[in-house]
Amino acid sequence: MAKSRALAHRLKTDKGTAAQPNALAALDGWVFAPLSTRNPFEETVHRVMQVIKLDVVQPGDRLPSERLLSERLGVSRPTLREAIKAVEQAGFVETRLGRTGGTFVIKRPPAPGKADAKLLARAMGYELQRALDLRWAIEPSAAALAARRRTAEDMQRIREAYAHTQAAKLSRFRAADGRFHVTVAEASHSKALISSVVEIQVQLNDLLNALPIIRSSVAHSHKQHGALVDAISARRANEARAILEQHIEATSELLLGFLG
Repeated sequence: MAKSRALAHRLKTDKGTAAQPNALAALDGWVFAPLSTRNPFEETVHRVMQVIKLDVVQPGDRLPSERLLSERLGVSRPTLREAIKAVEQAGFVETRLGRTGGTFVIKRPPAPGKADAKLLARAMGYELQRALDLRWAIEPSAAALAARRRTAEDMQRIREAYAHTQAAKLSRFRAADGRFHVTVAEASHSKALISSVVEIQVQLNDLLNALPIIRSSVAHSHKQHGALVDAISARRANEARAILEQHIEATSELLLGFLG
């Protein structure tokens, strides 16, 4: 935890960085952890895109500086520059020069209902059902383990993420919801589970963003999230698992209902 606090301080004081406080643990724990691959360029691109797609760093925010990213990912600066250039060419970030410059996120997710959800689902093909199945199998297990392993600091982050979903405008609810689920997974302290939850959230992100947001559905989600927070806080692992299973089933039914 001391390491996370040190990183938080550096992210706040680094001239090239404007990451959100609620995202600091995520930046340290699962996205900007050292790479473990023989393809550093490709995985660096992948990690940066995860940050953007999950809204860890929002449009208008700066990415952490080149020095810090290079250190955290364990890649050379030339490799990092090439990866950032690829993300910039894809239209997700832009580099600005000057004293207040840096690499800024500029890509916004499509407004709910703007993209064609059915076309996105067809493009995903079998991967859609696979992602839904994996989500049902993995996220409840991560929540149960979180209930067993969570620390006081974990609970603070979970409560902050939950409060953020409640305060978010409807247009930003999907992003806040995704961060909440990842924050719960982080409390499991299982790198394998955290990585899997992140991948599933990224896979479903565009599709969920294409669905209309229904106020009653959001209210139901808040209620389930609140019950999950209470179960994890009380270390009731079986209850946490059951709540998240029901929550994921509800989301899947809503998704498949709109796809018809």
